[in-house]
Amino acid sequence: MKKLVINHLTKSFGRQQVLSDINLEFKNPGIYGLLGPNGAGKSTLMEIMTDGLLANSGQIKIDGQPIHENDALLQKMWLMNAYMPFRKWTSVETAMKLIDSVRGHFDFDNAHRMLDEFKIDPNSRISQLSTGQQTSVKLVLALNVSADVVLLDEPVLGLDANHREIFYSDLLKAYSDRNRVFIITTHLISEIAQLIDHVVILNDHRIQLVGSTDSILERAYQVSGLPDKVDQYIAGMNVLTTRPAIGGTKTAVVFDDQPADHPAPDGVAVVHLDLQSLFIALTKATVPNHQVKEAVSHE
Repeated sequence: MKKLVINHLTKSFGRQQVLSDINLEFKNPGIYGLLGPNGAGKSTLMEIMTDGLLANSGQIKIDGQPIHENDALLQKMWLMNAYMPFRKWTSVETAMKLIDSVRGHFDFDNAHRMLDEFKIDPNSRISQLSTGQQTSVKLVLALNVSADVVLLDEPVLGLDANHREIFYSDLLKAYSDRNRVFIITTHLISEIAQLIDHVVILNDHRIQLVGSTDSILERAYQVSGLPDKVDQYIAGMNVLTTRPAIGGTKTAVVFDDQPADHPAPDGVAVVHLDLQSLFIALTKATVPNHQVKEAVSHE
């Protein structure tokens, strides 16, 4: 697979708009974070991307060909979500064999290694497993299936901290062993910030921000200090949020290039934000989407 392209995708359920004019390209292997507040349309987008739902308009193509009802292209994709794709009395081992019989090239060796990590007997029936264990099984299937695009919708629900760490490590291993596209939705942004190399933020049913994680964070910073000096420094910049002066100090979150010839004056501190802090500021911001996008238009 060379490129997955989403063009002018819209989706509504009755009068409720869920996705509006979504345009995205996944043209390079990588681990992408698809982030957004509740109800932003992340899960709906993933289901449309795997042809589980029909869009109202727009198209999704892989290497120039529409994916809709194209079994050959859909075989290149795998969606892990809340749904368990096997009957509960199926054993874990049987589930893996069924996937291999349909798709081929399932990595049984690595799958059994992961099951050992999660302390799951491959002969266990899915109905015998706890919610967290069923999540672990779905992760084992997703990371070892033969697919060029793996979509992981809230993949750590029900997992404790130790098992989440196992998954993060195994995700990096899966990507290192075979470079491909992984797309993750999660609300645990601080935990995946070091894993993802690209960020897509959905907000208000639209794309608010897209780019490499490094380039985005390079332009995200907090400015604090004396109110008049802060106002002077941030004049003309894309200011996402501000906090009124408390104790004589005003704080602003800015998403923009920081000009080298525009040093912060004395009494003003400028520090870069982490991804979670930027996400919170973006999704609270009143800055129009097009202004945020313009700040990364040269990406």
